[in-house]
Amino acid sequence: MPRATPPVTPVGSSPTFRRVLSRARKAARWLSVTVVLYGETGSGKEVVARYLHAQSGVEGPFLAINCGAFQDTTLEVELFGSDKGAYTDAKRDRAGLVEVANDGTLFLDEVAEMSPAMQVKLLRFLQSREYRRVGGLSNRKARCRILAATHRDLAALVRQGRFREDLYFRLQAFPITIPPLRERPEDIPALSRALLARVKVPRGLPPLELDDQVVGWLCEQEWHGNVRELEHFLERAAVLAGGGRITMAAVREARAMQEGLGPVPNHEPEDEPVYPSPKQAPSVFELILGALADGGPLRESEIIRACGSTRSKLRRPLARLLAQGRLVREQDGGYRLVTPELRMCS
Repeated sequence: MPRATPPVTPVGSSPTFRRVLSRARKAARWLSVTVVLYGETGSGKEVVARYLHAQSGVEGPFLAINCGAFQDTTLEVELFGSDKGAYTDAKRDRAGLVEVANDGTLFLDEVAEMSPAMQVKLLRFLQSREYRRVGGLSNRKARCRILAATHRDLAALVRQGRFREDLYFRLQAFPITIPPLRERPEDIPALSRALLARVKVPRGLPPLELDDQVVGWLCEQEWHGNVRELEHFLERAAVLAGGGRITMAAVREARAMQEGLGPVPNHEPEDEPVYPSPKQAPSVFELILGALADGGPLRESEIIRACGSTRSKLRRPLARLLAQGRLVREQDGGYRLVTPELRMCS
């Protein structure tokens, strides 16, 4: 049986991620509306699904299943259950997830991996809210909400004839796209600390902390594996640091392990910088700080125009300056330079 997961609070204050959570809250209480979550692998689709479930106010459980992990017959039994004698090993009646998730939520992860035959069965269930156990003779009613998710482009799969168009439109009632982590680097500092807080430190070791330089480094990485990759990287760095403060030395060794580079030297050459700081890369950072020198606040689009640059080139430097505490972000999304007077007030 798939896992039943406790509710969690998604971490992220970037405009794009706030928009995701806002749409999830709006859809939460519309229990008859099917929601499909799009996003790259590891971007947090299940986290958002659990958040939507928690916001819906339903009393039933949240259950999740990866549709790509089962063959057709097994998946049908998992979803709809089976009657005794339906197949060789069916020694007793078995309830499916649509029944176990009564008055709750069933999360179908990687729904695009379903075979055409299973797509037909899912469509029939979504249309009628009725199902039949494998080997059963009568229809049953289910009272669970269906949330679906995929990292694939369903519209493209429809054009290729690999996904049913009628099921696509049924799932597409309320689509929510979760941006990859590289498009919201300003969320990385808070997200990294939240992920690190979940690491169980062995008894006798000090609590884990992130060095400020490490936070800046994390903000500038691509993280193609998204939150999942970041989480595993932090776990590796925590082990290498041996507890306490995670410094760039542990980060370099963790990166070397990830890339299969072998051990790194214990001492860095004196002429090799640990990691470039704004002073070592003055062009972009000074342009941003200069644009905000008059006090601001300025929105991201205004900073882009003032610097004569592009959003992709400024996104990570802005996140780096936020992580260093040299900028703050206002509630309206504008950036403001942190002055000594502002530090005293805070």
